[in-house]
Amino acid sequence: MIKGLAITPPILGRISIGKMVEKNGKRLPEKDDQFTLTSQIQNKDGWIKHPLDEQLRAKAPNQKLRTIPVRMIFNDPELNLRAEYTLFDRQT
Repeated sequence: MIKGLAITPPILGRISIGKMVEKNGKRLPEKDDQFTLTSQIQNKDGWIKHPLDEQLRAKAPNQKLRTIPVRMIFNDPELNLRAEYTLFDRQT
């Protein structure tokens, strides 16, 4: 076993719960009442939608994406939901 090696899934996109709007010449975040799945790529208009977004919206009766199916890789929650915290102290 290699020390420090972590098996992590690739990041395919983002889950967004809001959007940027322009008000009084300023770009401000605005919350939304639905999820939006976007890719990791951004253009001048904003984030590019992920192809899975349209597939999930086709299943929703009112075209608002309120639930997202999630599949876990492992049966053990500690393997799926890992968190690592590091404290840096400037004195020592």
